[in-house]
Amino acid sequence: MANDTDANGKAVGLTAVLDSPGDCASVNLVSDGSFTAVPTSPGTACTFHYHAVNELGAASTTVDAMVAFTSGSQLQILVQDTQDKSAVGDYSWVIEEDTTFFHDPNTPNAVNTLATNFHKSSMPVIASGCTGPNSCGDVNTTGGSAIAHTYSTPSDVVLESGKRYFVSVLPGDADQGDASYNSDGSIAVTAYGHAMGGVPIAPGQLAATVLVPRNPLPPAQLSVIVFEDNNPTNGGVDDNEQGLGGFTINFYDTRGSSGDPAGLMTYDLSAMPFTNALANQRDSATHVNLCPLTTPSGTVITCPELDSNHQPSPLAGMALVKNINPGRYDVWATPGADRAVKGEQWVQVSTLEGTHANDTFIKPGEPSYWQEFGPPGFHSFIGFINPANINKVNVAQQGKTTVTGRVPSLHMDRPRPTMANLNNSCATGTNANGSPVNRDDDTCRATLNSTICYVAVNSSAGTGATVALSTCDHLAPCGRWWRG
Repeated sequence: MANDTDANGKAVGLTAVLDSPGDCASVNLVSDGSFTAVPTSPGTACTFHYHAVNELGAASTTVDAMVAFTSGSQLQILVQDTQDKSAVGDYSWVIEEDTTFFHDPNTPNAVNTLATNFHKSSMPVIASGCTGPNSCGDVNTTGGSAIAHTYSTPSDVVLESGKRYFVSVLPGDADQGDASYNSDGSIAVTAYGHAMGGVPIAPGQLAATVLVPRNPLPPAQLSVIVFEDNNPTNGGVDDNEQGLGGFTINFYDTRGSSGDPAGLMTYDLSAMPFTNALANQRDSATHVNLCPLTTPSGTVITCPELDSNHQPSPLAGMALVKNINPGRYDVWATPGADRAVKGEQWVQVSTLEGTHANDTFIKPGEPSYWQEFGPPGFHSFIGFINPANINKVNVAQQGKTTVTGRVPSLHMDRPRPTMANLNNSCATGTNANGSPVNRDDDTCRATLNSTICYVAVNSSAGTGATVALSTCDHLAPCGRWWRG
């Protein structure tokens, strides 16, 4: 419709109407002029017929639109089973343009880096199709009549030179896996299909192999450690930091998104309640119970600090959940009620994105440890500090030095819908409109007022034990002051 105008030379308000598909196999013409046309044979041009209608209902004469189909880029995609490398020929596919940030390790760029530049995160769909009867759904019918499908492959798609792409495939036998449990608890696979796979396509690349795992996918494991982060306080697990027993571990299914989890996970792939798989594990030599737990089924509690002989346990603060669905989870740790009864206060200091939740990603067949770079570790490590314990260290070291400082900005707090809070109204005494604000009133909104600021002081140039801890004074002007 870009070159269509009415009798007055106006192109606004025109609607496209299909008269005939002509010699095209099929044509779907949208009122705005966009269309999808399928030729009778690949690469063959075809012509369809349409007319335009303006806002007053006046119709133009029928005109011809010829569609020329450029031959595809001949991208050859080989889909293989991950185990025996047998070919999987029936699959649906999607090609997306990969517009995400590309880092080439062979030619590092000190300026154009992912950490210091804005970048795209979208991957627009370029084309999609299916290659066989299962993936195309040939068995589906409408009103008892079979639905006609056109088979296609990624080689039919025109790819622009210089651009990166990503190919995703879903095998047509994805729903055909079947398995059962043997009497000894092992799994017997009676039939298998294949799960999804994908592969990136570099500029100019004309061949790629996509590996697809067999169904059913193996379950995953997820390991957690809760520890006292006081040597030093830095959010990570360090030597000589004690694991914390009696903490409740909860898992929330994030569904691959952030901020709105689907809910609390309580059952594993076998429909059994979650438990700590380390519970009542015994030392192979001494037979001492390293994780004496009597918690009810369905509750994951970290292993106690002491074993059954009341000696320090190497499993203190640890938990392991087996047979869990692969995916992304938010892991939460909460001090047990018995710690609250004792008057203990625990402040969480390990976080990924400023919340109590710690993101964890686990794949099918995930082992009991997490390893991305360097040595293996826990999937989720969550540190806490106890102000009373830090104060004991301060007293023992006879701390007499006072350290003060100011935090000018850390977060923007959440502004009220009725007023902007960019002027720190609690400190200035006026809001953004110049109206007076009472500091004791709910309308007072100070910068950082929605959070609690803690400051810890570590010994040995920041690498030793934590010797002081203080909260910030939220009423101090020009930011928060702390004294430790």
